[in-house]
Amino acid sequence: MFQRSLIIFAAIGGLLACQSEESDQPIVVVEPPIVVEAIEDTETQELHDTAETLPVRSYTDFLETVQTSPKTSSALFGYLDKDMPEFWDETTWDFYGMSRIPGEGEIACGYFVTTLLKDLGFQIDRIRLAQEPSGVMIEEFTVNIKKSNSLHQTLEAIRHGPDNAIYIIGLDFHTGFISHSAEGTFFIHSDYNGRRGVVREYAASSLALSQSGFFMIGNLTDSQAFLARWD
Repeated sequence: MFQRSLIIFAAIGGLLACQSEESDQPIVVVEPPIVVEAIEDTETQELHDTAETLPVRSYTDFLETVQTSPKTSSALFGYLDKDMPEFWDETTWDFYGMSRIPGEGEIACGYFVTTLLKDLGFQIDRIRLAQEPSGVMIEEFTVNIKKSNSLHQTLEAIRHGPDNAIYIIGLDFHTGFISHSAEGTFFIHSDYNGRRGVVREYAASSLALSQSGFFMIGNLTDSQAFLARWD
């Protein structure tokens, strides 16, 4: 029933982020503060791709480091490709999820995109853009926008584009980030399939990407206008 509802929603909604409003009544939401100390500094965790263990920073400490670091395209790539997805890893998906705390509560796909950008310090309307069709933020934030009805063509366009790039992608009823580097092309999103939430997975084998019949991508890291909004 859940998948059937999503397909119906996609057919009538077009390029909608998965958390767009269902009601004609406006949603009034008070933006909660970021209060994140879910991980203690004294703990350690094993890195996903090595056996090395390092002291774990809290999300708050990470964001404080971001604010005092150079704000460049390459820095943005690193934050969105691995740093932030590792904090948010497996935070549960929900259609109305809008958590500000990694690992706690739920987060919808559009809120995942806008929350990460807001937390990094970009001057954006996190709530409004999360509730809009994903094409709105792609048009507002990115450059070199492309549309296709083919996943293969979309991934080929990304692979032939610049390395160390972050894209925002809009699907029939879903949205997220695409990262591309020498390591590969990854889809970073809050996955509705099985409600598994935030994942970083190979784009070519992503179930969510394969379920879409429409693709809209825009390059975020190449947008100088967007980088100028980084406070």
